Amino acid sequence: MRRILLELCYEGTNFCGWQIQPNGRSVQQTLMNALFMVFGVKIDVTGVSRTDSGVHAQQYFCHLDIINDAFDISKLCPALNFHLPDSVSALSSCVVDNDFHARYNAVSKTYSFRILNREARSPFCDRHTIHFKQRLDVEAMQKAALHFVGKHDFASFMSAKSSTKENCTERTVFFLNIYEKDDIIVIDISADGFLYNMVRIISGTLFFVGVGKIKHDDVPTIITSKNRGMAGPTLPAKGLTLEKVFY
Repeated sequence: MRRILLELCYEGTNFCGWQIQPNGRSVQQTLMNALFMVFGVKIDVTGVSRTDSGVHAQQYFCHLDIINDAFDISKLCPALNFHLPDSVSALSSCVVDNDFHARYNAVSKTYSFRILNREARSPFCDRHTIHFKQRLDVEAMQKAALHFVGKHDFASFMSAKSSTKENCTERTVFFLNIYEKDDIIVIDISADGFLYNMVRIISGTLFFVGVGKIKHDDVPTIITSKNRGMAGPTLPAKGLTLEKVFY
């Protein structure tokens, strides 16, 4: 048996997320279907994280075990891509130790959230951004972003409907950068881990700062409150992309 680390990217619009769901088309099941076509047997895959319906990934990793020791791993991605839909692509594969775990061995992830901030919507951006006509105060958002960097308890930025069993809601944010390019405001955030909907809620809080509903210097109070009700909204999933995973 060999454990394989597989790198993917996917456009998440028409998926219910990574994880297999009772009713919905998932990236995980789509990949497992392609693996069955290549190997002729069911092969389970374990992903680095769960992504919500409509979320995209420029880089996503999963691990899987194959029994066929004769199979040339360098041919795995071309074989998978022959069977995968256009919205999913296998980028690379390599053999890892049998105790390697795609989720637990990841040390950090970087996400981006994009807001098209202009009067007119764009058909070229609709799948990957949210659209907001009113001008956002980017400078205030940048000031607010500084308060998130470092180790904090992010309970205020976890979905109230979260089913997480984790006792610890502390995470370390390595950077949170906000910049604007071609009318798109980009929020880049990197951390050692994320709570359920954490990026979308932080982005929603920064969005509220941008429209003046939250002051930038109110963010420390929101963090220490551990009160989801004090933070901003959970922004739509289509604006979110998993950009990078580090091991």
